[in-house]
Amino acid sequence: MLFFQKQFPRGEGAYDGRISLHDYLKYRMSMLFSPFALYKPYLLFMYDLCQSIQILQHSSKTCLEKDVKNINLQNPTMLEVDIINHITKFHFAI
Repeated sequence: MLFFQKQFPRGEGAYDGRISLHDYLKYRMSMLFSPFALYKPYLLFMYDLCQSIQILQHSSKTCLEKDVKNINLQNPTMLEVDIINHITKFHFAI
């Protein structure tokens, strides 16, 4: 699926995951007259993507910490490994 056919006509220059997304965007925006830096929908989409990833990472960590604390209060003798296994088994079931 192509989001930006003008910027990636043959899929060249797209983010491929070899470097971090932050470094990739920093590189793309540092190019003065690059089509990546000049095309406003691309900038907005990438900004939104970065913000979404940060929010997801932060909220997942916060929820996991709360679950670990709650289970540890209910079962103080339970090992942390068992707590994590319990959380992933019952709280993140698909």
